[in-house]
Amino acid sequence: MGLITEAPTVFKAGSSIENGAILLALLALQSQGLLKALEVYGPLPPGYYNLTHILLLLAYMALLRIDNPEQLKTCNPGELGRIMGLDRVPEMRCLRQKVRLITEQNKAVYFKKSLFATWVNPQQDPCLFFYIDGHVKIYYGDKASLSKTYVSRQKLCLCGTTEYWVNDQQGSPYIFVIGELNEHLRAVIEYQLVPRLLEDTKNMITQQQLDANELLPRLTLFFEFV
Repeated sequence: MGLITEAPTVFKAGSSIENGAILLALLALQSQGLLKALEVYGPLPPGYYNLTHILLLLAYMALLRIDNPEQLKTCNPGELGRIMGLDRVPEMRCLRQKVRLITEQNKAVYFKKSLFATWVNPQQDPCLFFYIDGHVKIYYGDKASLSKTYVSRQKLCLCGTTEYWVNDQQGSPYIFVIGELNEHLRAVIEYQLVPRLLEDTKNMITQQQLDANELLPRLTLFFEFV
């Protein structure tokens, strides 16, 4: 009837709950900054599912290898809802509507910067090391017109894109950009990745720290050409 603001999150005792072990990842998701989105994105309009519910569901879907909302049809909505403290998870159409309300705010860049500030801690390690690697993602659809190149693992000339991942020295991911399949790694590093990394780290290491230690760079990049 449109009178509810949001459904309360209530966890109850249970047994033999399908995928119940995923609750062990809840603290890890929080420590990695998942709920930072609540500080960036505005609240969703009044309804049964709030922003926290949608964020947690999307994270659980990724951990359960549920690639898209349509695949929720193969899951028991009540069982998946119980590990979120709800009666059930939203159906495919409802979830897509909620995701659209989030993406229409156009705050992905601010969310990325918030996560970056959480993950990068120059106080613990003043030397910032980043490893850059490219991964080819083959496109199997027929709606997009993408460039083609030879993909060695398929031994075919296929169309697709290249994802350039930026990881720290522990292998944890920071950011990634999507480029053309035949785009050169050097151009991506020079014109896309380096400006973004310099912008994100400009307030993490002060000029006084750089002046005090002439051998301390702002950041160090590692990459390989194949």
